[in-house]
Amino acid sequence: METGAAAEVITIDMVRRFLDRLADVLLHGDFDGYAAMIQLPFVVQTRRYRFISTEREDLHKSFDLWQRTIEVNMATALIHRPLRIECFGPDSLMVDYDTDLLCKAQKVLPTFTNWMMLRRRDGVWRVEQVLAGVENAEPSLYLRVDPANPVPQTETYVLDERPKKS
Repeated sequence: METGAAAEVITIDMVRRFLDRLADVLLHGDFDGYAAMIQLPFVVQTRRYRFISTEREDLHKSFDLWQRTIEVNMATALIHRPLRIECFGPDSLMVDYDTDLLCKAQKVLPTFTNWMMLRRRDGVWRVEQVLAGVENAEPSLYLRVDPANPVPQTETYVLDERPKKS
């Protein structure tokens, strides 16, 4: 999602292209492509641990975790599906998305939901933070998803209008 226009309208297709490019660099082991999509410092929060990358070399931890997971599962496809996009001005964007890792047409992990914060600087969108639906803590060899609870139940509240308990 690169642009020279500050007033560019954010579209679902732009977000899909960004997520597809992220999946492509991970699936094909392109660390330079991955690093170019990340804004440092980069924070990944899993259900059990918080990873902070302050230098380009630090990004290898998250990249290598994906690479080991892809390799051991013989993954042939990585699918990110945007669920919700929320803009915070012209240069900040929050995306909720689901992830599937497939070997041929078979899921090798349960679908898991993630949230990412993107920022545009100098016309280039980069990921600044990710809340990942995985359970990984340090050190982890492979991505782990709780099969009993891959996509936690959520409720949406508008202001203070919460559902009444019965």
